Amino acid sequence: QGQDEVDLTEFLSKYLSAVSYQVDCDVFLDVDLCQYVSPMFATPNPVLDETAIFESGLTLESAAVDVQVQDERRFLLVELKWLAEQQPTVDVKVSLRLLDETGAAVEQRDNFPIGPLLPPTTWAAGDRKPGYMALAIPPTLESGRYQLVVTLYDPATFETTAYSLSDAMPSTAPLVLANVEVGDTIKVVSGRE
Repeated sequence: QGQDEVDLTEFLSKYLSAVSYQVDCDVFLDVDLCQYVSPMFATPNPVLDETAIFESGLTLESAAVDVQVQDERRFLLVELKWLAEQQPTVDVKVSLRLLDETGAAVEQRDNFPIGPLLPPTTWAAGDRKPGYMALAIPPTLESGRYQLVVTLYDPATFETTAYSLSDAMPSTAPLVLANVEVGDTIKVVSGRE
């Protein structure tokens, strides 16, 4: 009887990840129990001071970050606003990472720009879409300054998509969105500071 209630196409989880922040998931037997936060309950602050034009045809028009604390758990809620300059030909994924001072990732979340319900190749030229990603701050993370970065990549080849800022040469280095100061509290500082 339980199988009759299963969302075989995972439509609900795909829809929720397109319109909200997927904060956490736990597995209970054969069921994923996920927690989502509505963008209505987040107050993200802008962190990106210029657009990033990716060679995949997507432009990151803006980025904003909110810090959320729930019980003992801490999260960064990141809103990324995308524009399809042309219809994308590759279903690129977004990799959102928190890097330590050595450049090693201490936390990472990967997904399509607005989740798997509408991968980039389903977008039309001129489409503007907000993407919502949550990144947990590990509870054992040492105090210090970390970088919040984003990259786009082709999941078939894992090749990173180059981007340009203003008049700069194209780069495949991670795009720094913000610096995150972790201590008793968490402070997010604009990426170029």
